[in-house]
Amino acid sequence: MKKHNEQCRPYIEELDISKTWDNKSMCDLIIKRLKKLKIYRPNILFRGFDGAKTEIVKQHGSDTPQRSTIWCSSEKEFINEYGIDESALDYATYYEDRAALSIYDGDKLTQRKDDLECQYRPKKGTNLKEALLIIFLLK
Repeated sequence: MKKHNEQCRPYIEELDISKTWDNKSMCDLIIKRLKKLKIYRPNILFRGFDGAKTEIVKQHGSDTPQRSTIWCSSEKEFINEYGIDESALDYATYYEDRAALSIYDGDKLTQRKDDLECQYRPKKGTNLKEALLIIFLLK
């Protein structure tokens, strides 16, 4: 496996999820990969998106560059199928053969009181691309 460094961010990796059976097992696989890559943080945030928009996410940090906020799931929300209407994983797998996840450093994003739950924006002095840790293309 190649070593990742700050110059090659955001990383794009394929991740085989075919042997997982639920959100918890998929999250465990993702966390294990993040730890192996040495980019895991306890406050990571997940965003599911259509993998056909990977280049947009790579360039702008989000599949919706016209918006200043993004919808994300925390690690706890990611595995709790009853916690929110639709987790990032549910949203990603909606795209079946184009499923993708963007994963963000939660220290660089914030929820403001006027934002809806699960809606985040970059902290002052940063942007979504800087907060983006990795893009997983789910296979």
